Amino acid sequence: MSKLGESMKRKIIGLTLSIGFLTTFGIYFWRSYVGKNQAYINKAFALARKMRITPEGKKPNDTADVMKKIENLIVDYTQENEIKKTIKNFLYKTMGKKIAISDIKQQGGDPQGGLSGNPLFFIRDIEGNLVFVIKVFEKPFDAYENFIKELSGFQIASTIKGEKFQLINLQAIGKAIIDQKPYGLLAISPAPGVNIQDLLIKMFHQDYGTKQRAQAFGIFKKALEKLGIALSELHHIRTQRNKQIHASEIEYGRKQLKDMIKLLDQEKHGINPQELQKCFDFLVDQMKNIKVTRSMVHGDPHLGNFMYDSKGGTLFMIDLAELSRTLDQEGNPIRSAAPDYMGILDALAFNKQFGLTEKEYKGLKDAFVNAYGESYNKFSKLEKEFFILGRCLSLASVFLKVQKAHPEKFTDSIMKGLLQYQLDRIKESIAKCKTQ
Repeated sequence: MSKLGESMKRKIIGLTLSIGFLTTFGIYFWRSYVGKNQAYINKAFALARKMRITPEGKKPNDTADVMKKIENLIVDYTQENEIKKTIKNFLYKTMGKKIAISDIKQQGGDPQGGLSGNPLFFIRDIEGNLVFVIKVFEKPFDAYENFIKELSGFQIASTIKGEKFQLINLQAIGKAIIDQKPYGLLAISPAPGVNIQDLLIKMFHQDYGTKQRAQAFGIFKKALEKLGIALSELHHIRTQRNKQIHASEIEYGRKQLKDMIKLLDQEKHGINPQELQKCFDFLVDQMKNIKVTRSMVHGDPHLGNFMYDSKGGTLFMIDLAELSRTLDQEGNPIRSAAPDYMGILDALAFNKQFGLTEKEYKGLKDAFVNAYGESYNKFSKLEKEFFILGRCLSLASVFLKVQKAHPEKFTDSIMKGLLQYQLDRIKESIAKCKTQ
């Protein structure tokens, strides 16, 4: 071999060894950084766990002290008083390397009247792949605000290993001060696939009786079956059977009732506040006489909170804030699974007014019920009625607040329909209470 060939060979070998060393070092550094980041998240999780209610259903006494510890623990990533620059700094510092971010787009973020008050920033790399979702929270360190609920929800999610579903993961935590206002930052792993609500909307865009409609129906039905199986598994990961309804469930219902009564206009909405109060009190008294199964639950069961990846056949659960109310400080389940179950059926029934035929509704309902296996976790009629009233009170309150803050949004038939549907269900509950 010529001297030139020998020289080139030595350079190639040297370069290969250098690349190998740098790659090994880089992997070691990355793993080390991720490990430190996870240890930091675990410290925040340990504090968030202390914010759960006690086994007796009471809020912890040291709430203010725990909140201060969480605030002091979380690092400030503010950059030039600008949210997108702050988010880039947050990701660069927490991920341990500079990520080539090509796009940061905001979605949502209307705390005064929107249905989702927390802005979401979608982070894509230079190839257009979604790599992170950043959720931003106002007033993050006020007790029991959404930031703490979400943090606690992720803490519980980190303990759940589902076979038939997956949960999104928390990747990093931070805080910032923009225009002298505090914000909490959560970097979340994106869920692949399409949210189930969008699959239903896609079906609505197809004409009745067409091949395209049938195909879209089949995909949506398959997603619902996956959702039924996933919720059933979640509800049975940790249970306590033959228990009285937990005190926190009743307290939460009373809060929803109080909010609703403040917003009600009897003449306009056709609901008598006194009759509504009597109906709620009647159902509470009756619920004290029956036994329920306490479970782990998702807690916010609308179709948009579940992603279906048709390629992998996997169901992902997102928006995990309400998981924070599913366990007490000792890890005991405290919720009924009925609201999750009834919430999905209620969403299907509601969509009949937007194009779901009776035949399609029955087929989808049967698919979900059979996949869930209700006979394994039988809910009494009373349990269903109590929790569907609570769900309707919660949703109607949200829509009435939106209507008050943004009346222009209620020129849309869908928003009007959403509100009226909940009001009609509340009226049905009151009518049933009167006959008992």
